[in-house]
Amino acid sequence: MFNDRVETGTLDLSELAQHWQLLDAAYDAVRHVTAKRRPGLLHARMIDEGQVAGHRVYMAAQRYLMIARDNHQALVALLQSPHGLSVSAPWNLLRGTFEASFYAAWVLDPEESLERRRRALRLEIADEREQDLYYDDLLKVFGEDLEADPAAAKQDFDQAARDVDTTYRAEAQELGLTYPPPGPKVLHGLAESVMRYRDGTRCARVQSGLAWVVRAGARSRRRLSARVGQVLAPNRGKAASRRC
Repeated sequence: MFNDRVETGTLDLSELAQHWQLLDAAYDAVRHVTAKRRPGLLHARMIDEGQVAGHRVYMAAQRYLMIARDNHQALVALLQSPHGLSVSAPWNLLRGTFEASFYAAWVLDPEESLERRRRALRLEIADEREQDLYYDDLLKVFGEDLEADPAAAKQDFDQAARDVDTTYRAEAQELGLTYPPPGPKVLHGLAESVMRYRDGTRCARVQSGLAWVVRAGARSRRRLSARVGQVLAPNRGKAASRRC
């Protein structure tokens, strides 16, 4: 049996384990605050959710934090398993953690409610486009294996897409965005934010992380990637459900 694995030597996780515990505690704290919100307390989320597209800010942030958390837990399990550290698998999980975390930070970063809501809408429209392309490719490749009547399913899906497009277009107009709006420039936006309010050491660390994601292929084509929370189930004879 061939073994192409490159051995990486002994792995010491002692320091990493402490950082993982801090991440777990931070994530649990976020979930606790979200679940125990006081209805009478005025805060940014209350202001956002009372306005156009405000709910999308926190839907997006929670979705991306959950994706980052899932990839992180998978990485921990991999490193603690007999497989351990190898030259490629852990980095695939780490990239997903980085990207999802950056998206969550990017949508929540602006101090103004209007900009947070604009970013959330831009993110969701971009995700919707990717989902549409993914479904189109599935129909082209699998056809009747995916849907009993591919032509009818495509027609239903396209009608649902037009209905969602009407909602997005109206929200973009109210938020002062062109339609379709520009795609999210997450890496550039976060780099500016880090430079604005972080000290130089932390700046260098985060900028190094941003650069690493670009090198890892953050700009690569993702049309056929099964993204967490957006995987289309093969429901025969039914158009895929929309988020709106």
